[in-house]
Amino acid sequence: MAHVLVPDFTDAALAATPHARLAEGVHDINNQLAAAILAGECLRLVLPAHSPSQQYVDKILRACSQAARDSRRLRDDVTAMIGPADRAASDRGLCR
Repeated sequence: MAHVLVPDFTDAALAATPHARLAEGVHDINNQLAAAILAGECLRLVLPAHSPSQQYVDKILRACSQAARDSRRLRDDVTAMIGPADRAASDRGLCR
């Protein structure tokens, strides 16, 4: 049975600004990318050096690297837009 994550709709989460929620979303995407990169690096280590599957692992890792660059750029843009109250809400985890 698959687990379904239900968002936390507390008053604090609803009170968070859209910019803070966007910053939180970018953070979550970065966490998912880190997991994908780690899995790819593990595959690279366990596959034989000349395995045909290595090319697919390399493609996955290149795509993850590009996505990580895009995510960092988005994070920087959002960080530049948000004010101190947004940043404090995001830092306290009120945007989950």
